[in-house]
Amino acid sequence: MLSTAANQFILLEHMVEPLRKNNGEDDVEAIRRIVRDHAERGWEIVEACGDEVRMPVLIFRKLALQEGVPEYIIEEIPPARGEDEIAAVTERLWQMRDENFLPACILDSPISKPVAVFKKSSKPLTDVRIEVVVVPLVVFERIGTAIVYELLDQQVCKNLTLACIIHGGLNPILVLTANDSGTPYQYLVDYAKSGIFSNKATTLATLIQSRTGEGWEVCGAFEDAFLWPCVVFRRKTESVPVAPVEISG
Repeated sequence: MLSTAANQFILLEHMVEPLRKNNGEDDVEAIRRIVRDHAERGWEIVEACGDEVRMPVLIFRKLALQEGVPEYIIEEIPPARGEDEIAAVTERLWQMRDENFLPACILDSPISKPVAVFKKSSKPLTDVRIEVVVVPLVVFERIGTAIVYELLDQQVCKNLTLACIIHGGLNPILVLTANDSGTPYQYLVDYAKSGIFSNKATTLATLIQSRTGEGWEVCGAFEDAFLWPCVVFRRKTESVPVAPVEISG
């Protein structure tokens, strides 16, 4: 995060934790156990996706010392596709908002039902806006670039920021909530790569460690059409950005 002085950042510590299930546990029970254990140790969940070897992982961020133990509700979302999926997810998000919970992450898999993690807010959410947006496929444009332009547009037009991503592929679905920080964000999408088809191996954990060391925080993650893990980062800035940040390093 950017402080009041330009180019001075508060570095936020992150952790990547494999989703390992104990005997007899399903996805919901395993996520509930891992999220609870980390919350008690001062970590909050911010995203979930597959890593560079296709294994599901949970991404956590260290809480500030003054923050209490977060409260979560973790549940399956009935599977649906196309417009029905968007309508069903949006309806559930609004229902949970009315109960004072906002989405923290949604773990989506082609072989199981989506699992949503909702975090209880410390303040009323009656007037908080939530939107679900499909990122359109743009010919000759990388999906990461399309996501950044969509986020910048939503920031300028509606003061919304990314809460999480439902799933990736060709058309990622963004879950957006109001940006109540009073400061705009700049966004960056970067990729973890591994295996025989990659010239440079970068694990998801290494990618996150590198970018958060530059002052970025994780606000979204998904697997693209080639099943590479992609992470959406953001950091506060003093002026409203109008173009994506160039990837370096």
